[in-house]
Amino acid sequence: MPKGAVEIAVTTNGIDFTDETVTFISSSPFYITSIFPTRGTVRGGTRVLIEAPNVILTDTIGCRFGDHHVPATYSNSRLMCRSPEVVNEGQVVLSITLNGQDYYSSPESPTVFTYLPIPEVLELTPTSGWVAGGTKVTLVTKNAYFDVSGKEKVFCSFGSSKLVSASPIGKHLVNCVAPKMRQNSDRTVAVSLVYDSTDTRVTGGALYTYVEPIIVNGLDPSVGSMLGGTVVSVYGLNFRSTADLQCYFGNRTVPALFKNEHTVTCTSPKKITSENVVVVKVAPMSGSMQTYYTSAYFEYVSHPYIYSIIPQTGSIQGGTLVTLKGHGFSKKYAHKLLCRFGKMLTVAAEYKSNQEVRCISPNAEGIISVGESVQLAISINGHDFVSSKEIAFTFIPQIYIKSLNPSSAPVTGGT
Repeated sequence: MPKGAVEIAVTTNGIDFTDETVTFISSSPFYITSIFPTRGTVRGGTRVLIEAPNVILTDTIGCRFGDHHVPATYSNSRLMCRSPEVVNEGQVVLSITLNGQDYYSSPESPTVFTYLPIPEVLELTPTSGWVAGGTKVTLVTKNAYFDVSGKEKVFCSFGSSKLVSASPIGKHLVNCVAPKMRQNSDRTVAVSLVYDSTDTRVTGGALYTYVEPIIVNGLDPSVGSMLGGTVVSVYGLNFRSTADLQCYFGNRTVPALFKNEHTVTCTSPKKITSENVVVVKVAPMSGSMQTYYTSAYFEYVSHPYIYSIIPQTGSIQGGTLVTLKGHGFSKKYAHKLLCRFGKMLTVAAEYKSNQEVRCISPNAEGIISVGESVQLAISINGHDFVSSKEIAFTFIPQIYIKSLNPSSAPVTGGT
């Protein structure tokens, strides 16, 4: 029979044929030469593109996965079928039909489609990242399959956001970069693995939370010794408690202690570069969050030292003008200078030069014993105090004049 459409009539006596006819379409032999992808999950929904020469479009064109028939579409000389959901994983023969009855596969050996178990995402690290995307996330997975040829891709799905490439880094570990949060979507989304050409996404599994970016807008103190060690309160917005939260002083990092979403504390590192002023940021080492904007800067200044004090004694009632000699006293931050007598009594200090400051001893009655010597410390930022074990101030009894004899004398002196 020639290929193409022919009209068929029926006779019962070999002479008289029915007036009504039906159209029968014959085609050249057809068979499957290739399919893509060759795998999909038992959940079904994988779009399988089939190359098959001599196929013609009919109303009954379809595919069969094992014993399961599904309709097909035909475009650009290729068929497309969606794999049906099945119970068991494993290989099935994929065949095609034009009439819904006769099925054909490959001429040499049957074309095989492999059903895989549904891949699971058991854990995520980190479990959150900022809404702009870009966070590198490591997945602990189960039943994940990666084509060694790399032709059939695997993707990470973050809720309904755009699919992103998944890269295996170990037997059960996968890396992917979180996409930008989809507008008006939930902040917490399920993360799943999706095979090439599959639309079906898992709704359960490990959860990932999109968070707002960190903004840093203040420090206290904003100045400290070049030797480091200043405990700094960092203020801002959208801080989150993570095990790897860090403060960044320029390119150097130190652990950050989370207080609340507006405050963290950290200890300034030692200055090791030529930069005296560095920008301060807050972010986890994992990169799950980043500082979107910062207006906070920390300035390193010379470390202060005290060489001597004059006098070394003063009344327990205070009021003694004490001069401190040393170096590293900053004129720029003269308004922050403080003297501390012992561990409790703090008074403002007056800047005189880089080598000299003055302060007036406080009233120590009831706090420090008469005759007791305490360390005298200096602060250049109002927070950190520097002292020397050799430098001490002794509180002595208040001196009173009870009598004077004689009570008068010539202006020429010599009495």
